[in-house]
Amino acid sequence: MYFGGGTPTILNEKQFGQVFSSIQHGFLDIAPSAELCVEGSPDSMSEELLDFLKSQGVNRISMGIQTMDSAELKACGRPYPVSTTFSAVDNIRKRFGNFNLDLIYGLSGQTYESWDDSLRRIVSSGPMTISLYPAVGRPLTGIHKQQRLHPERYIDDQNKYAIYDSNVEFMQMNGYRQESFTRFTRLPENTSAYSQETSDFLGVPMIGIGAGARSYNGKYHYSFDYAVDLKEVGKAIEDYLNLEITEHSMVRYGIVLDAYEMRLRYFILNLTLNQISGTYYSSLFGRNLYSDFSEVIDALEAEECIQPPSKDKIRLTKKGYKYSNLVAHHLFSKHVKIMEERYVPR
Repeated sequence: MYFGGGTPTILNEKQFGQVFSSIQHGFLDIAPSAELCVEGSPDSMSEELLDFLKSQGVNRISMGIQTMDSAELKACGRPYPVSTTFSAVDNIRKRFGNFNLDLIYGLSGQTYESWDDSLRRIVSSGPMTISLYPAVGRPLTGIHKQQRLHPERYIDDQNKYAIYDSNVEFMQMNGYRQESFTRFTRLPENTSAYSQETSDFLGVPMIGIGAGARSYNGKYHYSFDYAVDLKEVGKAIEDYLNLEITEHSMVRYGIVLDAYEMRLRYFILNLTLNQISGTYYSSLFGRNLYSDFSEVIDALEAEECIQPPSKDKIRLTKKGYKYSNLVAHHLFSKHVKIMEERYVPR
């Protein structure tokens, strides 16, 4: 169960209590081992709220820090000092053994030195998991607008890859294993640092609740309305609040995957998490993984992106982790690429 993205911790204890009460009535049996994660920002992680979340069964916290540099915080619209981040991390660490911290490299005005300082500070705070994201200027976002106005303040993709290489080396030196292009964890090898994502990629149905939330239920992938521009976001939320709930009213956008697309989705997503299993694939689809993707597997091995395939597992190499997102996008079907090209953000 995952509360996010955005900042759900803007809710107070009473509001969270109403949400948890509804969940408990709708899902009577929640396994004790289930991951219950709440995402938030440093200026919303009060001791009182964290105590309440823990009392409700939350066992993982994920916090977007982005940077530990004051000027960079201001540039990316974070209205609080670095000291707030330190306090939030301390509050979380005292209550939760399993927590994730996000950092972004390639922010406006960021230097190699300031990035290195942010990363070292976060590692020294001892989180179980650290996610390191390259800054991406998606259309209509603040970063995209600033990149167009001041391109000289941002590093290019080649230099982002150089930072990525140093990140991998530094994280491994400090006892973190790599789980994906972005995620590093101190959890044991066979334990996922982000169970919701891992389960989704394995085909476990996921229900998204709220404006913009996406649902993945077998071959049906759908969502309510969503947007990027603040005015459009406001309209989408207002429409959602005024919605008459019916069997199909939550579905505004979506796709019905055919059998090929479902097999391809499994391969692409689980490749990025280094968890492709021929046995599991066969149990899902009744087919042979190595026959269905023989050309792709041969090409990935030839490019040294995967280790020589074993009887059951396909494992990424160091190079494979580095280029896993590019490989994944390259493997998109023609139909999905056309849909992606036709998408108009608003």
